[in-house]
Formats: sequence, C-alpha cells, structure tokens
Amino acid sequence: MPVPQSIDTSRLVLRQFVADDWKTLHEHYSDLECTRFTFGRALTEGESWGKGFAAEAARGVQRVALEHFGGPPISLIGAQNMPSIKVALSVGASLEQEILFRGNPFHVYRHPASLTQ
Repeated sequence: MPVPQSIDTSRLVLRQFVADDWKTLHEHYSDLECTRFTFGRALTEGESWGKGFAAEAARGVQRVALEHFGGPPISLIGAQNMPSIKVALSVGASLEQEILFRGNPFHVYRHPASLTQ
C-alpha cells in the first residue's frame, strides 16, 4: 500500500515537506510587524506552534503509520525539548529509551499500536 501524499485531519492538511516551507513560516513569525496584533512580539523558532496543531498532526501520522506500515511510529526527541515531549505523551507515546544522537541525548518514544483517541 503506497504512502499517501497528504494526511487530512479536522483542521490540517499535512503534505510532504518542501524546503521553502520552514523559511516562509519562520519569516512570518519572527517579524514583529506580523505578530504585533497576535502575540505582541516576534516568536522564536520553538514558539511557532501552540494551538494543538502538533498533537493533531501527530495523531494523523499515527493513523497513517498504522494503516500503511502496519505498526506504530516512533518519535526521536531531544531530551531537553519539553514541548515536543509533552506532545508525544499527550498522544499516547511512551519513552522507550534514551540514546545519543549527534553527541546529544535524545529520547525515543514509541507510539501506541492502536488508536484510542
């Protein structure tokens, strides 16, 4: 079964990443004029989420992984990246192991083998 070109959730359409996506998003959120009426300041790279989109996207990826790969996905998250760790835990992933990746501690989170959300 081929992997779909996009994943649809109730608020998102996830598609394959193209190199310019991040640059455009960060240019918007790092510009004080663009954010003065929403956040009142420019956002850092790590602050460009915050409305539940990450968890919604993760659930969509979980569903596709189970349907197309026959098993749950894993998440590789920097050990200090608490926002991403919170997202992984909120969608049912559990810490499997800690590893060194590029000389830094990372956590491997295993997602559930079935969807209950």
